[in-house]
Amino acid sequence: MVRSEKVSGISTDGREELATLLQFLRDGDTLVVSRIDRLARSLRDLKNIVHDLRERGVTLKATEQPIDTSAAAGKCFLDMLGVFSEFETNLRPRASDGRHCESEG
Repeated sequence: MVRSEKVSGISTDGREELATLLQFLRDGDTLVVSRIDRLARSLRDLKNIVHDLRERGVTLKATEQPIDTSAAAGKCFLDMLGVFSEFETNLRPRASDGRHCESEG
């Protein structure tokens, strides 16, 4: 099954396609995404999704990143990418407010 949505990954709130997809997955399935930040940009949301998938026997793979939660290295890389995605999200509001940062310096 292929699902897509144009909603930001900053939060899982309002992501109807994601909710539908997660409900559909069964034991032995693999969820394939292009990039981890398309799934979730919040480390908490990513951890919750991955935990739920693991509890249900579903693995996660990313086509553009070396993520495969069926292997230890893939789990480790997933955690690192999750941290970087959230960090990038947290930087964006500050970058758009450059005037404030410049006046303090």
